[in-house]
Amino acid sequence: MTCRREARCIEAPSVSDLPIPAILTGASAHALPEVSPQSAQLSAPVATTAPLISPASMMADLSPSEQIIAGLVRNGYAVVPDYLPPRLAGALRREAIRRDRRHEFALAAIGREDQRQQDASVRRDRTCWLTGDSPAQQALHADLEQLRQGINRALFLGLFDLEAHFAIYHPGAFYRRHLDAFQGNNARIVSMVLYLNPGWVPADGGCLRLWPSPRARRPAFDVAPVSGTLVCFLSEQIPHEVLPAFSDRLSIACWFRRNMTTAERTDPPVTG
Repeated sequence: MTCRREARCIEAPSVSDLPIPAILTGASAHALPEVSPQSAQLSAPVATTAPLISPASMMADLSPSEQIIAGLVRNGYAVVPDYLPPRLAGALRREAIRRDRRHEFALAAIGREDQRQQDASVRRDRTCWLTGDSPAQQALHADLEQLRQGINRALFLGLFDLEAHFAIYHPGAFYRRHLDAFQGNNARIVSMVLYLNPGWVPADGGCLRLWPSPRARRPAFDVAPVSGTLVCFLSEQIPHEVLPAFSDRLSIACWFRRNMTTAERTDPPVTG
């Protein structure tokens, strides 16, 4: 399936009907299969299609931060439409396009450190890391910092800092099913995707497909990459993929991380 097919919107599952994820109950997340981005594709799902969810159907009576916290607790994910104000989303989109024209984007890789590699069979997007050197980035960081503090107050996840990058999916680009948590390094706790695509229509493709757990063989639903929408999920527990894009698809991928400092290693590394 691709997003070229006619969209079919459904109501999101009731938050009271779904189990609380293990990471938020004190149970070990590692009871589930541990998969890293370098292995990328988890066990092949039975289903090859999923309903396209309408973001507006999800907990619209709550504030954005309340929607995110409630979604993480009950589902392991949340979808919030219009999270980014149009002006900020537009500024970030224009910055991404400028940086791409200046050749600041690079073909994305999978794996980490000495295991990093480019594999076009797994992902074909290009990325550019955010460094906080523009007013739009600074505004986004200030907003996400408030969100980080709110999640910590409510859920005690020990979120320590943020890393983020722009991503561009040109026509034909995709990212196969994967988890965001690296094997043997669980610094990434909460993943987020923010979309920068005004005027998106189903024929543009590039939907985000979510699965409810690493063992799931059927996807939960697809999320349209409509400008301003935020998707938030637990990095270790929610597999996801980007379906093929048929027009340029812009987004920002973000991760709230826990501090991984040990006696042998400082996190983040000391530079200078």
